[in-house]
Amino acid sequence: MGRAEQLGDDVPEHLRLGQRTPLWGLSKLQQLKGVDTVFDIGVFKGTPELYAAFEQSHFVLVDPIRNAPDRLKIKPARYTYVNRALGAEPGMLTLDEMGPKTGLQQRTPLAEGKLRNQYEVEVVTLDTVIDEHAPEGTIGLKIDTEGFEEEVIKGLVRHSDRVTFAICEASIRRRFVGGYRFSDLIIAMRERGLEFFNILNQTQAFPRCYDLLFLRHNHPMFD
Repeated sequence: MGRAEQLGDDVPEHLRLGQRTPLWGLSKLQQLKGVDTVFDIGVFKGTPELYAAFEQSHFVLVDPIRNAPDRLKIKPARYTYVNRALGAEPGMLTLDEMGPKTGLQQRTPLAEGKLRNQYEVEVVTLDTVIDEHAPEGTIGLKIDTEGFEEEVIKGLVRHSDRVTFAICEASIRRRFVGGYRFSDLIIAMRERGLEFFNILNQTQAFPRCYDLLFLRHNHPMFD
């Protein structure tokens, strides 16, 4: 997610190491409260603004990187860790590690980096992880999977009507070989009852990606 300014004094001490998005800070995220389970997909070291906004929720942290739980620096109060990748269908894929960035797709020159490690990871669908860790209640999503966001959403079918919001990194330019178009992601979200609401970080003249907020089509914030 986008980082620009320090979390405020209202953030618990154990979460104050991170930063938050400039246009949609902690107070705004808290307007989405009341979600039973929040999935942090592509968690890496943690997402402090999310954990602070949803302190009462249970978290499911998802990341396929090796030794993922040991890399977690900022943790929510209650969570389960899933050390697998999410995609449109189950299987195995090759994960590339490039410093702090990881990915399941080949990068274009726009987003290339030095390859440090490469290995196979298990892929399951989001529906499967929801079955295992959140069989009931409302759901919130944060998805930051380096160009694999549409594939993650394609794996959400049976439980899509339980999702109240999704915070999702969205590629604008061609960062990945064969990657989705921006409009493809919007359509995939809409097919699951989620509509675009806002851009969460500073706009740019030539953006590579944006963090977007999607809400359930009948969410009261649309009124």
